[in-house]
Amino acid sequence: MTTTGERAGREALRRWLVDGRLPAALDAATAEALVAAAAREGLSALLDDAVEREHPAWATAAVAGELRASHRACLAASLRRLDLAADVLHRLEAAGVPALPLKGAAVAETLYDSPAHRAMADVDVLVLGDWAAATSAMTAAGFTRGDEADHAVALVAPDGASVLELHHALSSCPGLFELDREGMWRRRRPGTGLVPWLPDPVDGLLALTQHAAFQHGLVLRLGQYLDLRRAVEREAIPLTTLLERARPAALLACAGLALGVAHARVGGDALAVWAAQLEPHLTRAQRRLRAAASRSGPSLAAVRWQVAAGRRTRLLRLTLAPRGLRAAPRRAMALAVRMFRGGGRASKW
Repeated sequence: MTTTGERAGREALRRWLVDGRLPAALDAATAEALVAAAAREGLSALLDDAVEREHPAWATAAVAGELRASHRACLAASLRRLDLAADVLHRLEAAGVPALPLKGAAVAETLYDSPAHRAMADVDVLVLGDWAAATSAMTAAGFTRGDEADHAVALVAPDGASVLELHHALSSCPGLFELDREGMWRRRRPGTGLVPWLPDPVDGLLALTQHAAFQHGLVLRLGQYLDLRRAVEREAIPLTTLLERARPAALLACAGLALGVAHARVGGDALAVWAAQLEPHLTRAQRRLRAAASRSGPSLAAVRWQVAAGRRTRLLRLTLAPRGLRAAPRRAMALAVRMFRGGGRASKW
C-alpha cells in the first residue's frame, strides 16, 4: 500500500519532470520522499544532476550524499548492462542470428546524456532470426534458463548477477501485432556507444508504445514514460512515417494511448503535439480510456481489449488458449476469469 509520504514524493518528482525545475522549497520529510521516489522510478541520477545544477535549499548534505551514491550505483549498473547487451548482440551475430536491443539498452545511449540517467533492471534483446539458434548460442555461452513467458525467456548471465530477457516477440500474445522482422533489421542504425546497433527511431518508438500499452497496461515507472517523451523530443521522427508503419502492424492504438498518457505523467510540449495528432486515430472508447488512464492506472484487461480493437477474436484465442482450448481448459478458464474481472496487471516482462 502506498503511503501519504510516498505519494507526496512521487508527485513532487512528477511535477519536476513536467515543469523542468526543482521545487524551491520542501520540508525535510517530502525531500526524503522525493529522493526515495526517484530511486523507485529510475530517476536518481537525473535528479542528482539537477540538484547539482540548481542547488535547492532542501538538498541537505544527507540528501545530496544519498543521491550521489545512487547516481554512482546507477552508472555502474547501466554500464555493466550495456556491456552485456553488446556482448549478446555480437554473439548472436556470430551465430548468424540478427537481433536488436529493446527498452533501456536501446535508449540509454541515445535519449539520455549519461547511461546513468536510464536505470535498467536487466537487458532486453529481440531476436529477429532463428529462435532455436539464438537460445543455443546463449546456452553455449554459459547463460542458464530462468522464467519463461509466451514471448520471451529470462536467461541468467554466466556471472550470475545479470539477467538477459531474450524476446522472440515484443509483447505477450505473439502474433496479435505484426512484426516486420526483415524491415526492422534492414532499417537498424549504428550505435553511439557500447551497443553496436540500435532500432530505427520509428521502430524503436513503436516498440516502446507497444510495451507500455499492451504489455504493461499503461502502468509504468516515470523513468519509462520519460523514454517516450525523450524519443519524440530527440529523434527526428516524421508522423507520416510512424503512421505508415503503425497501421499495418495494428499499433496506432498503442501509440496514441501510450503517448497521451505519457504526456499526462511527464509533460513535454512535443509530446503534447504528438498526442493531439494521434487522437483522431483513436476510437471513442480508446479516447475515453486514454483520459481515464491519464488520471489513474486502468486494468491490464481493459487496455488490452481496447488496443486489440479489430483483432479481439485473435486476442481471446492467444490469451485463453494459445495451443488450443482442449489442450489447456483449466488454464483458459483461469485466464478468462482474471482478464474479464479486470484484475490482471502486467507482469515483470
